[in-house]
Amino acid sequence: MLYQKIFFNFLYPFYEGLLKKRKTFKFYKEYSNNQKISQSVLKDKQFCALKNLLIHAYEQVPFYQKQWDEIGFNPKTLLDVNQLERLPLLTKDVVRDNYMDMRAKSYIGLNITKTTGGSTGVPFKFEHDRENYDRRQGVTWRGYGWSGSRFGDRTLYFWGTAIGSLQKKNPLKDRLYNWFYNRKIVNVFSMSNQNINEYVDYVNSYKPVGIVSYTGPLFEIAKYILDNKIKVHKVNWLISAAEPLFETQRIVIEQAFSAPLFNTYGCREFTLIAAECVHKNGLHINDDHLLVEITDDMGAGTSDIGNVVITDLYNYGMPLIRYVNGDVAQLKKEKCACGLPMSQLAFVDGRRLDKIITRSGKMLPGEFFPHMLKDISGIEKFQVVQNEIDKITLKIISSDRFDKDFSEAYISTCLIDTIGIELQIMFQYVDDIPLTQSGKHRVTISTIIEAL
Repeated sequence: MLYQKIFFNFLYPFYEGLLKKRKTFKFYKEYSNNQKISQSVLKDKQFCALKNLLIHAYEQVPFYQKQWDEIGFNPKTLLDVNQLERLPLLTKDVVRDNYMDMRAKSYIGLNITKTTGGSTGVPFKFEHDRENYDRRQGVTWRGYGWSGSRFGDRTLYFWGTAIGSLQKKNPLKDRLYNWFYNRKIVNVFSMSNQNINEYVDYVNSYKPVGIVSYTGPLFEIAKYILDNKIKVHKVNWLISAAEPLFETQRIVIEQAFSAPLFNTYGCREFTLIAAECVHKNGLHINDDHLLVEITDDMGAGTSDIGNVVITDLYNYGMPLIRYVNGDVAQLKKEKCACGLPMSQLAFVDGRRLDKIITRSGKMLPGEFFPHMLKDISGIEKFQVVQNEIDKITLKIISSDRFDKDFSEAYISTCLIDTIGIELQIMFQYVDDIPLTQSGKHRVTISTIIEAL
């Protein structure tokens, strides 16, 4: 309690502002103040930010300048957000094919380069500017706060940690960093039926105010608590992320921890997109940071279920305008009783990531594979399939940049380092990975799980 107040009022502003010269805390305050304005004022702010971004993109980004000249679009004449529908949708393939021309000329060499975890089965590289990084952190702190959590609360993370030599960082630096942020990160990639009790012990020994976790592992821990009638330390809130949350899972998790669970929605390209408030009746969209559209396949807005199309209003380094992230959702028409001016998503149908299990009871969250494969060059698309308890097949669509011998050895080593030698991995190089009947790409498929 005391550290949280010191952290919020003194340590974090000093660290971010004076030491790191970042504007994170400033933007957090700005976004927090936006919670108190009316929806009309918020929409005006959003439109102003959108127009400024489009003008910048036209003047600085060769890809947009050429595309918009061809369709006769001048961003200076934009009068309404709905006019954005004139612009083509942006897909991962389009970004890959035009990567060099999608960066703002004055930001080249200054941006932060990121790769996604490939949770749609398609690893993806993009860039954003450094001020955008600060804004992302600020808006994420605000969104998590809708759960009742506070900046600097003692927090336990059930999360994925670095895998393999391509991802490893300085462990001492990480420990100091997490100590400063008043948090502990526990690796769920090592969870099994044999050691799941240790994850409960972390809750009871660390005594966090709240827990942030991948949905799947948190659900497994909750089931274990209930099945074994274990008493756990009382937390004030739980936040699920990275995977879809089903209401059946929420009921079990909340019962096990005797605390409310709040769903969040995000992706690496934009960080936090939307989050639940205390009413847990839809996800509030960060309208003052992003423009989220729900469209049909042609890019026209729809009130029905449609594609999630996102524009980051403050990524000036490599603007992603009308970017299709692969999820489908529906906007919520009714206003939330909390009074926040942000619009809401009624639901999101995101990627489904089956967990992979071993004969001894070890379990890999589906998020493990996107997390591991994001740093390997030349993977255009992938899918992990488990049809046998002792074997998985990794299907890969590769490009010329893919180093087969190095990549196979690296992936095999990462798998062994994580769960031992229980799973044989078969590499299968294919030309196509079919979509499901619903038109989605499943990254991990376990018929073993489906049969249980």
